[in-house]
Formats: sequence, C-alpha cells, structure tokens
Amino acid sequence: MLELSNVTLLCVETRDPQLAHWAIDRCLRETTFKNVVLITDLSRVSGQRSEIEYVQAPPISTTKDYSDFLLTGIDHYVKDSHVLIIQWDSFITHPELWRSEFLDYDYIGPVWPHHPKTPVGNGGFSLRSVKLLQAIKRPEFIKRHPEDFCICVDNKDFLETECHIKIAPMKIAEQFAVERSEWHDAFGFHGFFNFGRVLSNDELLKFLTMLPDSYLKGVDAFDLVDYLLANQQYQLATLIGARIQFTWKLRKRYLALKIKALVGR
Repeated sequence: MLELSNVTLLCVETRDPQLAHWAIDRCLRETTFKNVVLITDLSRVSGQRSEIEYVQAPPISTTKDYSDFLLTGIDHYVKDSHVLIIQWDSFITHPELWRSEFLDYDYIGPVWPHHPKTPVGNGGFSLRSVKLLQAIKRPEFIKRHPEDFCICVDNKDFLETECHIKIAPMKIAEQFAVERSEWHDAFGFHGFFNFGRVLSNDELLKFLTMLPDSYLKGVDAFDLVDYLLANQQYQLATLIGARIQFTWKLRKRYLALKIKALVGR
C-alpha cells in the first residue's frame, strides 16, 4: 500500500457525485492520503462516507466556473504540502510508479504534445503544492480560462521567476501521468478516451451503466470508440456509439461514426 501522508486527494464534481466516488475509489485501492475531499453539490450525494470530507461547491455550470474555483478556492482544504487533483475521468493506475521526487515540484500534470514549448501539463490529473496554491492568489497572477493553461503557460514566467515555483520537466511529467502523449505506464492518467487502455471490458461495461449520456457529447467519446474499433472491441464500441447524440459542432465525427456502424465495423 502506497502511503502519501502529505498529499490531499481532491475532486471537484458537481454534476454527478457517483462518478467522483468511483474515481476516488480507484485511487484508494492501493493508496492512502492525508485526507480525501470531494467538492460537490451536496444535494446530489446519496450516502456520505466517513473517509471523505464533503464540501458544498459554489455554483459551477461551465468549465470556466470550474477554472475560476480552482484558481481561488481550494488551498484551505489541503492539509499538508501537496494536493492530487483528479476528475471523474482520471485516477491512479500504477501506484508502484510513484516517486518521492514528485514532491520536489510545485506542479506536475500530463504532457501536452500539442504545446511543445510548454508541454507540462494538463490539470485533470495533477499534483500541486500549497506553495503554488498560495502563489496564484497574488495580485500579479492573471486569471484566465482554462486554469491549467493559465498556470503552466500564461503565468509560467511570473510563477517561476517571482514565486520560485517549480513546474516539472517533461521527463518527470511523463513518469507521473499520461494523457494524449504516446501511451505508456505511469503513476496515473487522464481522459475518458483512455478508458479502453486502463479498464477491462467488464470494468468498462460496468462503468458505462453509471455514465449518463450527457457525458458522451464531446470528442473524448468519439476517440474512445475509435480506439475500441481499432482493437476489435466491436461490442463495446457499438454500445458507446449508439449512445452518442448528434451535435452540430461534432457533426463530421458523428457522421463518420455512423458510417462505420453501417459498414459493420
């Protein structure tokens, strides 16, 4: 059992606390933390658990609201030096790959391959220090959406130069977690599109019974279906594809998906 006695596990999820519980449980399988915090809509929680500290979230209806909250409102829930932030689609996969030197850094998140000049990193599964949480409250820090890009790109020079914040190098970030870079074993991961890589077929089927259709509107659902098709997991791909609803923004991906279904992929 991995003991992270100076790390708080924290999840902000207001739409569906059941999904947050699921991701938290995946993290707690072989890892213990200083404390576990779920910031959510308490009216939607059926059965609070003693090992989790529940906090009523402010109104969060958009991803910008989420960014605003993470940039202003979480430091007082962290009881030691660091916080591991997860979302419903991220969790620990290889606790044995934890390295104590991760705590030498103030921010670590999965690499962004599409931002080669500032590759670290995504906030959906990220380790952050209390020092960082306090630094982003300084008036010189410019708050923007999305919050992870705001920290790692928009304010990178200010944080590193004026606040002596250490954002992990790419090599450390790749050891910590994986998202859109080439798939490899790491301490954790982020992204629903990676669920086919980290869950067995039975686990994924069980998860899908919990997942509302409203969570299948984005590009991540299409990417997961493409991965399943490429790996000849046709039953799962068909099950998910049938639940994806048409949206004008992703009409090309939607039509391509339906064509694949028609030709028997």
